[in-house]
Amino acid sequence: MGSHIKIINTLMNMNHIWFLSVLVLTNFLHAEASCIWGNSSASCFNSSLTTPPTDVPRNILYLELNYNNIPYLSPEHFTGLVKLLKLMIVSSNVTDIDADTFTAVPNLGELYLASNSLTALEQGYNLIKEIETETFEHQQDLTTLHLSHNNLEFIDKSMFKGLDSLKILHLDNNKISSLPVDVFENTPSLVNIDLNQNNINALHIGTFKSLSKLVVLELSENKLSSIQTGTFEGLIKLNYLNLAFNNISTLEPKII
Repeated sequence: MGSHIKIINTLMNMNHIWFLSVLVLTNFLHAEASCIWGNSSASCFNSSLTTPPTDVPRNILYLELNYNNIPYLSPEHFTGLVKLLKLMIVSSNVTDIDADTFTAVPNLGELYLASNSLTALEQGYNLIKEIETETFEHQQDLTTLHLSHNNLEFIDKSMFKGLDSLKILHLDNNKISSLPVDVFENTPSLVNIDLNQNNINALHIGTFKSLSKLVVLELSENKLSSIQTGTFEGLIKLNYLNLAFNNISTLEPKII
């Protein structure tokens, strides 16, 4: 586990360095408190913020709010950021997200909410406890969603309503114990799903039937004891399936 945490930290640091590089390349324009921004990006990394800044340029494409203390997110926090493509709010103690929060950023393509402590959705290294259903309903362009390292115990299809373009979904390192049969009904474009290190004890036939484009499915370090024939029905493009470190003693023939 220690080495895994180091990898996560390294990735976070690399993302922060990338943001700073963008700021340099786009010409440094402004610095206030611990936030800096340029023509197309803004970084408020580890800035002791309790709310997202409201005075960043309206035309920015990238916004980093990692390592702050922002318990609540609402649409007002992102009003006017219609060009925003990438939003990172990692390790920021987020606990509540309004259902319409991301309607203000209709072109958002990448959303990083990893390392929180969500208990009801859903998003990593934060403290998100609840995300209302249909939070992402208007995010038709979102392709990457990181919800890892939270305390999520339950997910359902209404959480992903509107995410028709979603390709990468990280739900690893949560406390999810089951997957509803129709949970991925609204995400037909998924290519990669990471569900490693949860508490999933069974998989229902038909859960993945709508994912004809899925290539990678990670299910290691769960509590699976058996896999029924037909469980992976519909995964016609799957070429990587990770079931390591479960309690599976035998596999039925033709599970794929």
